[in-house]
Amino acid sequence: MKVFLSVLVFFGLNCFAATNDIVTLDMALKIDGRLVSKPNVKVLFGKTATVEQTTPSGDGTFIEVLPTKNAKNQVIMKFKVGKIVAGKREVLSRPQVTTLLDQRAEITQESIETSSKSISLSVTPSLWVPALPTKL
Repeated sequence: MKVFLSVLVFFGLNCFAATNDIVTLDMALKIDGRLVSKPNVKVLFGKTATVEQTTPSGDGTFIEVLPTKNAKNQVIMKFKVGKIVAGKREVLSRPQVTTLLDQRAEITQESIETSSKSISLSVTPSLWVPALPTKL
């Protein structure tokens, strides 16, 4: 019984430690002051996540994000934000945002490729912690 419990605790701690590599990003994207997307994404640090919202005609928006974490516990997020027209992507902005875990950061800028669009992106990163089972 002690061996089984030790293995279970060891296995459980290893699984829990691995979840420290998963970050939840609570984002909001505004284009020209209008909220167009408010996704919530779980992604591994060092991996790219993509969120697309499209209509049946193929038009919409997308957000790509690559989160990393440094030794100071800062989360650095490199974004590509854009629109989709007739199924083709057009990048409107490539912001980089740095913040601490559980701290909201927001950036507003004119688009690099098309100066007529104002882009505002807010993001709050937090570590994902899985729910513990209520029954064994």
